[in-house]
Amino acid sequence: MIRRWLVVTVLALGVALVAVVVDARQASHTTTVTFLGLTRSALVRAPRRAKRHCPRTALVAARTVLRRKHCRTYDPSGRPAPRGDLPGWRLVFVDDFRSRIRLGRFGRDRRWNAYRYSSKDTSGDGTYWPQRGLSTHGGVLDIWLHTERVGGTDVHVVNAPQPVIPGVERGQLYGRYAIRFKADPVPGYKTAWLLWPDSDRRSEGEIDFPEGNLTGTFSAFVHPVAKSASDRAAFAARATYRRWHTAVIVWTPGRCRFMLDGKQIGVATNGIPDTSMHWVIQTETQLSGGPPPDNASGHVYIDWVAVYARG
Repeated sequence: MIRRWLVVTVLALGVALVAVVVDARQASHTTTVTFLGLTRSALVRAPRRAKRHCPRTALVAARTVLRRKHCRTYDPSGRPAPRGDLPGWRLVFVDDFRSRIRLGRFGRDRRWNAYRYSSKDTSGDGTYWPQRGLSTHGGVLDIWLHTERVGGTDVHVVNAPQPVIPGVERGQLYGRYAIRFKADPVPGYKTAWLLWPDSDRRSEGEIDFPEGNLTGTFSAFVHPVAKSASDRAAFAARATYRRWHTAVIVWTPGRCRFMLDGKQIGVATNGIPDTSMHWVIQTETQLSGGPPPDNASGHVYIDWVAVYARG
């Protein structure tokens, strides 16, 4: 008699355990469990609508949250990109680099060009190589400056990305150009972000801002039309690359203004270029002092760029 009671007890406990597991997995309705009345009531199947532990609506909501997390808007510098026109200016291009582009794939979306691999920079010490130095991640365009050993030769990797303005062949006549940036103090490298003539004729002038070695401060320059280098206009910004800055070139007929973080640092009125020009984010090796050290490595970060046309 005692043995039979023990067998019934063990079977009842086993069925109770199964019932609890079924109830947890299938989210069945709550069942009042009694000791010996357990076998029948605990195995009642849950209604079909409660069969899933995670209902379809919850799955959809979870997927939505994941997508939003993956596609969230980055604002690494604390200052968002401009989104609308300004008085007298029409926004024609803006990029705040929300999409990730891995090293080796930059420029494939047709919004950007870059100087091609193997061409040399201004000093001749750097080699433009988009596949080994340009990427986007975390809401920034990353220009990676470093040296690679190729065929027994040290190659100092530099780059010059160029935004492609919709509806124009290459550049435009006059405009407003804004860029938010910072950089590591990488020895041997510099910026010379410039407006360059679409004709590629230096005699048509050149506008540079910011220009300077990454280990120091930067300035703004206007190299005037058909004049000597001694006639150029120069304006010192007295700022380094280590913190986020917003640099703006405002190029209009007979006048060029330079703004840094909302403050004007200079205005040029002589020899202002008057032919179509395109914007080049030219990041290269220094012009004096020799090539960079082989172990020099660092990054220039660009949070966003914006281009405006007149009207």
